[in-house]
Amino acid sequence: MGGKRRQVPSYLPALLTLAAHTGRRISSIVAVQWHDVLWGNEFGPHGAIRWRADAEKTRRETVIPMSPEVRAVFDQIRAERAGIGASYIFASPANPQQPVRVETASAWLLEAEQRATLPKLDGSLWHAFRRGWATSKKHLSPKDVAEAGGWKDVSTLQQIYQQPDPQTLYSVVSDPTVLRKFKPAEAQ
Repeated sequence: MGGKRRQVPSYLPALLTLAAHTGRRISSIVAVQWHDVLWGNEFGPHGAIRWRADAEKTRRETVIPMSPEVRAVFDQIRAERAGIGASYIFASPANPQQPVRVETASAWLLEAEQRATLPKLDGSLWHAFRRGWATSKKHLSPKDVAEAGGWKDVSTLQQIYQQPDPQTLYSVVSDPTVLRKFKPAEAQ
């Protein structure tokens, strides 16, 4: 295959930030179109993202507020390469009518890990970010975490994605409210 290689844009920095701050599957992230980013503040101070049913494993559409970090990514992308309507924010370099392939984004991540001489993330490529996001939200309402991260129900979120971590384990064993419940009985 004597074809010339061509330089294509890597969306990796933006994809990493969105994976870390939305908890969404990479397939959902690359499928975001410009009209899915709701810039107004009717859903939250930083706008919202419409996660379309056709791009979600759960086949449910949700509108979820953006965090400041997510909004900053979309603001930067909009400043660099504006788009409108149903065009993909992370368009395929080969066919702008399609999103970048998950396999392409995964290859970018693997190459970045290798170049940085980092070990492969535990628990697969992109799901490690989803798992980390879910684990960092254990102190919040499981129902709300499931909704924000795109889980159909809390059982998968809690049984598979949320993992024990040192900070939460320490909070569990050092919780002072437990001691108040078990005061020694007064001597008679």
